[in-house]
Amino acid sequence: SSSQRVTLFKPVLPALVRISEAFPPLTDSIVNLLMQLARICESQASLAGHFDSGRGTGLESSAQESTELCDLAKRTFGDILDKSVLRTDIYRQE
Repeated sequence: SSSQRVTLFKPVLPALVRISEAFPPLTDSIVNLLMQLARICESQASLAGHFDSGRGTGLESSAQESTELCDLAKRTFGDILDKSVLRTDIYRQE
């Protein structure tokens, strides 16, 4: 369920930023993981939002949790860009 994904990924995503800083070659794989996670969350939020909200609060909370996780993945992506990819001193040759 989406609440399990939020519980799993919420503490993991900030660690991915630190991993990409420490190990720049892993950044590509981390970005791919974030893109897949964001696609899944967007799909689930869209699907849950497509159903009638009168059918139950489970779908509404699922859509909200998926949206929250997607926003967190986007913020993590931005942090990786700022702290790893866009840092020119990492790729400087001396």
